Amino acid sequence: MCNVSSKLYYLYRTFGYDLTFDLTILFNSKSLKMKTKHTFTVILFTRKSRSNPKQLSIYVRVTINGKRSEISLKRVIPVKAWDCSKNRGKGSSQKIRTLNAYLDEVYNRLLECHKELLAEDKFISSEAIKARYLGEDDNSKTLRELIAYHHGNMAFVRIRTVKYTLDRTLKISSLQVKNKWTSNFICLSS
Repeated sequence: MCNVSSKLYYLYRTFGYDLTFDLTILFNSKSLKMKTKHTFTVILFTRKSRSNPKQLSIYVRVTINGKRSEISLKRVIPVKAWDCSKNRGKGSSQKIRTLNAYLDEVYNRLLECHKELLAEDKFISSEAIKARYLGEDDNSKTLRELIAYHHGNMAFVRIRTVKYTLDRTLKISSLQVKNKWTSNFICLSS
């Protein structure tokens, strides 16, 4: 790879005038094009409903650098009422207008999630945006994590009853969460 200053000197000697400014702009504009960190797209699309072939289920796909993540919006629309070119409902009925407003809100919220992750200087991926949109990102804590945190901070307390109470609370809450939700974890943000 040649040194830029030697190229400038060669052009100066060959053409007789200083091209430093022109080449600096050329190199800087080329480097600006190369600084694109990632591609980001949000697409609304539909799939035929499995339970009713005359209905379409609505999904949103977030793509970053070719990696996809899909979210079901849990909405259905009749096949005849969907406009494929606009990815919106056709018509002006109240139901269609409400659906289109909801689709706009989802689209804007996904863009917001992307901006938030950029502002927080976190790793940007389609899964990270999906998790932020669904409220499952790192900011949410589980009940077990909260009790464990409290238990860790209460370790300096030497009173047996407090320690016994915390241990008992952790055990009972874990059993209740398992029995009720068939999962060991419950998210506090939900």
